Parts: sequence; C-alpha cells; structure tokens
Amino acid sequence: VAWLTWTTGLFCDRAGPSASVAAGVAIQIVAVVVNYLVAAEIMPAALVPSRALAIVWLSVSGCAMFMGTSFETAAAFSTLVRRFPRQRGVVVGIAKGFVGLTGGVMTQLFSAFVMVPDDSAPTLRFILAGALVALVGGALAVALLVCDGERFRWGAPGVDATRDARAAVPTAAVAAQAEGDAAAPEIAAASASKQARASCLSA
Repeated sequence: VAWLTWTTGLFCDRAGPSASVAAGVAIQIVAVVVNYLVAAEIMPAALVPSRALAIVWLSVSGCAMFMGTSFETAAAFSTLVRRFPRQRGVVVGIAKGFVGLTGGVMTQLFSAFVMVPDDSAPTLRFILAGALVALVGGALAVALLVCDGERFRWGAPGVDATRDARAAVPTAAVAAQAEGDAAAPEIAAASASKQARASCLSA
C-alpha cells in the first residue's frame, strides 16, 4: 500500500488540501467501522463465513486506514511547505515530530488513565471512538482550510512561484546595474561640461 501513497499527493495538488482531508476522513471512518464490525463479530455471517476471511477483512480495512491517513498527511505537509516556503524545513520537521510522537504519547496516556487495551468488549467498542476522532478532527481541518481561502493546486502560487520571485531579485539588480553602467559615460560628460563652464565663468 505504501507504494500507492504518491497518488494521494497528486490528488491533493489537483483537488486542494481541504478535499484531500475530506477524502481521507471518509476512508478512515469506513475502514474503522468495518474493523469494528469484524472484530466484534457483528458483520453478517454471509460476508465473514470463516476466520480466514475475517483476517482478510481486517487487513483490507487496515490498508484503507493507512491510505486515509496518507490523504490527510499529504494535505498537511503540502500546505505547510507552500505556506512557509522560506522555513519549510523547520515547519516540516516540527510537524513530522508531532506525527511521530502523538501516537506513542496518546497510547501511553490511554493505557495509564483509561484501560490497557485487550480483546474485551470495551476495547472493541473504543475502536468506534477512532471514527469519531477522525470525523471531528477532519471537520475542523477542512473548516480551517476553507476559511483560510487558499486551496493550492497545480499552477497556484506556492514554492515554485516564491523561488522564481526570489531568483528574479538578483536579475533585476543586475539589470539596474547594467543600466547604470551604460549611463556612466553620459554622466561623466555632463560633469566635465559643467566643470568647463565653471572654469570659463571664473576666468
């Protein structure tokens, strides 16, 4: 599945980060609900006739959750890079640190203050809380992106436009210097003429 995550970046560039987040949230919610139905043995027996097929369902839902997360991270990192083109290394590093640490920190807090995950009914029901978190978090992210009013797509001003603008500054400076050099002989001639007139008047 990891070999297909580049498609989420293409989708984000073409449809915008808000659409990418919405797609990722929708995929994650469906995958989490399917995971819960299979794990809690609520899925109709006709769809899960054997334990082997249950494992297939769980594997497919896990891959779908991974792809949904890829849609969301594509929107997050592309927005950061285009929003902060000059500090993109710093902001991407900070965001990557939060992505890596959040899962571990939340797992430890859940185990310490709620319960230790196992195969009991409360743990299985808590899987549905993941769908609720994805829904609320995704809705907030989409609302912020829409209110911000910037949806980056192909050809929209971003890193490339900023780099081109920064590259154009030295070019403009060189052109101005060249114009100054070209006008230097005329300025020197005018200065010499003024000096000659002054000399004549003084004489």
